[in-house]
Amino acid sequence: MTKALSAAIAGLPAVWGGAGLALLLLWATAVGGPLLVLQHPSAWLCLALVALVAIFKVISLGALYRTALFGKEARKEGLGPLGLQFGLPEVRLIVASLLVLLFVAFIAAAIAIVLMVGFRMNDVDPLHAGPWGLAGAAIAQLLLLFVLVKFSLLHAANIAQRKLVTLNALGLTSGQAGKLFFGIVVLSLPFALLCAGVVHQFAPEIRLAQALPYPWLNQRMSLVLYGGLLLLQVGVLLPLLTGFFASAYRQIERLRAE
Repeated sequence: MTKALSAAIAGLPAVWGGAGLALLLLWATAVGGPLLVLQHPSAWLCLALVALVAIFKVISLGALYRTALFGKEARKEGLGPLGLQFGLPEVRLIVASLLVLLFVAFIAAAIAIVLMVGFRMNDVDPLHAGPWGLAGAAIAQLLLLFVLVKFSLLHAANIAQRKLVTLNALGLTSGQAGKLFFGIVVLSLPFALLCAGVVHQFAPEIRLAQALPYPWLNQRMSLVLYGGLLLLQVGVLLPLLTGFFASAYRQIERLRAE
């Protein structure tokens, strides 16, 4: 998957050009929405914000995958101006994501039931299981992580194949799950370390601001940190991951065709 990683990095300028406005709107909504909710607390407003962020996320994914998969032919595949479009591919992304989420929820419930039965058969209290509880939780998380990696090419397949792809996406990653997981870690780990380092670095200043009689100071510092890190996630990490998955999908399809 080193070729996919290289393609994801090299393709950043192209995907920025193809999905720039969609990514900007996604970032602005995710940053400004919470401020609006804080100033005007409302359950309906919160739900509307979540829905709006989800819509812009789908629009951004549609633009990113069209650009990464089809290149100069992306316009013919429905790519809108600066990534603003909402067509059948976006609808397929939503339907496929919901169906897979339901499938993963069933798996999670099945794992939980198996663990509970195992604890009961061994007369172990799940709330005070100690090492057994930690081991069971670790195994459950690893299984769910494996399932999520198996579905990592779901969005790429839905855009590339121009039809609804759900559980069929599992077959795309056969024998490639380890390589895909490695690629995800390589791209995500620097961002995770950066977030942890920034939070650790500025934690004393945030605590000091909380102790001062100026709440706006703490809010402003938190907003700058949150907005900056979210900008990196939306503007860099998300395009890198979609570029990686798109390139990996093309390579896997090429290998399957040979």
